[in-house]
Parts: sequence; C-alpha cells; structure tokens
Amino acid sequence: MKEDDSLLLQTNHSGSVNKAEFSYNGMKFATCGNDGKINIYSTEKIFSERRNISPDAVLIKDGHSQPIYDLSFSHPCYGTYLASCGYDKKLIIWKERGMNDYENIYEYKHNSPVKCCKFAPYQFGIIILCGTNDGSVSIHELQKTTQKWNNHILSDVHIGGVNSLDWAPATPPVNLLDDNDDENIEDNSDMLVHMSFISCGNDCKINIFKAEKNTIDSFTIIKSIDLKKQVPRDIAFLNFVGYTELTFACGLDDGRCLIYKNNEDDWKNTFTINLGSSIVKICWSNCGTYLGISSRDERKNDNNPIRFFRQNMDETWVEVK
Repeated sequence: MKEDDSLLLQTNHSGSVNKAEFSYNGMKFATCGNDGKINIYSTEKIFSERRNISPDAVLIKDGHSQPIYDLSFSHPCYGTYLASCGYDKKLIIWKERGMNDYENIYEYKHNSPVKCCKFAPYQFGIIILCGTNDGSVSIHELQKTTQKWNNHILSDVHIGGVNSLDWAPATPPVNLLDDNDDENIEDNSDMLVHMSFISCGNDCKINIFKAEKNTIDSFTIIKSIDLKKQVPRDIAFLNFVGYTELTFACGLDDGRCLIYKNNEDDWKNTFTINLGSSIVKICWSNCGTYLGISSRDERKNDNNPIRFFRQNMDETWVEVK
C-alpha cells in the first residue's frame, strides 16, 4: 500500500491514545486518551474518504478532567450510549441526542481511578459494569420505568486493583452441528440465562460472578481461580451464537493466554497459548473462534505485532499467518 492510500486518523489527542472502540453496529468509532478527550468518527466517512480524517465530535465539555482509560458502546436498540471512565475516578454515560451531539446524562464518581467499563448484553437492559484501582466493581442500571440510574458496589473484589472485566453472553450455548440446529438457535434466542460477569486483577485471581435474582444487587462470586502469582492483564468471553460451551480467554503478564471452558458447571483451562511477552489486550472475533492478542516486550525497540489465533476441531489453537 502506498503512503497516499493509507488510512490516517487525526486523533487530535495531545498524549497517548488509550482505547479505540467501534460501536456495536460498526457505524461509529471512538478514541480516548491521556488528554481527557473523546473523539467520535463516522465509520462510513473513514473508509470512504481514505485520507486524513478529523473527528465528527469531540467530547470535552462536561467530561473528564484527566486521562480516560476505557470506552464502551451500548447496543443500538436503545439509541447511541457511550460509557467512558478514567483517572479522575469518574464513570460518564453519554447519549447522542442528535447528529454528533452528545450529552452527559449520568456521572458517578468512585473512590479511586476507574480502569475499565463494559455495557451488559442488550437483553438485560442498559447496564454498565466498572472496575476500579481500589479493587471494587460497580454496576449501574438505567431503570426502564423511572428512567433513573441505580448503582450497586461490590467492594474488595480484587486486592490491588481490577485490571479487566467482561459480561458473559445472555443466552446459553448452542451446538450448530446438531441435526436440529435451526430449531436450537430459535429456542436459544428466547432463553436468557442469569446475568454473569468475569473479572481479573492484581491479586492474581479470576472471579466469576452470577446474579442469583437477576438484579444488580444480587451478584455473588460462584468461582474464583488462583493463577499462582501470575498477574492477569485482560479477560474476555467468547460471544458467538455457535459456541458449544461457555469460553473465556485470559492474558497474563508472563506472556501466556489461557483458554477456559465451562463443563458441568466447572471451569477448566483447556489450552494455553504462549506468546513469550507480556499480554496487553485480547479480543475475540464476532463470527467465530478467532482470537487477537497484543503483547509488549520491553526488551525490543521495534513495534510489537498483534497476533491472531484460531481453534482447530480438536480444540488446539494455531496462529493465523
């Protein structure tokens, strides 16, 4: 690709960019950085013009005063909601009121910087999950009837701080190889499981939570996994209609990515991918069992690549070259 054909975004961030996030339907693209700014782009504009692109909206007013660490878009069935969190201890929920016009509709200040945030599956409503540096997890819900926000705090989830969290899928697994696969998919779409999420932190543990009453104040730990002095940096559920077992991946500071599967209500580490350098982020594809992993090797001066892996039929994992 020639330099003139390359895709360059004018982020207008004066410091490093900490997160880049596509909206659920891929129509929007947002970035946040150490300068406390959020930039929002039209994806159509980015890929059609293929030149230096400026953002359609910059969220500064009524926003963050310090570095922003994470972003999360809601499902578009509720309109465009964007959650942001950062070093200023704030969670902010933005709503698009008009074309590229965003309003701060909810703000909650935690006791410590907020490391990560994630919207729940749309089937449960507008619910956002946050992990903080003091080790707590907060859940925030917009009530349908009153249109007011409720929140619930889980303290001391991870001693030393929460590094990452993610929601489990809202529907149970389906085996697409079954003879009645079409019927299974239809039945699956109408069958919601209890809300569940996963978290990892500097205490070298993975915690799995379930809401026994399916309310934000009924979450309890149903499983805790001790990683034996290895710090997990990122964690993510596989969310794909054709998965046969609940599956999540966890990237560790020692360069390993652990694949866990749920079998008869127990979690087992079924495979380990070894990259050899500290893992920063992991990301599943939306259309199958492909896994992207970024890592950081401080001994190298060149850029560290993002590597992609896929699962074989025998449940081993191979790198996609």
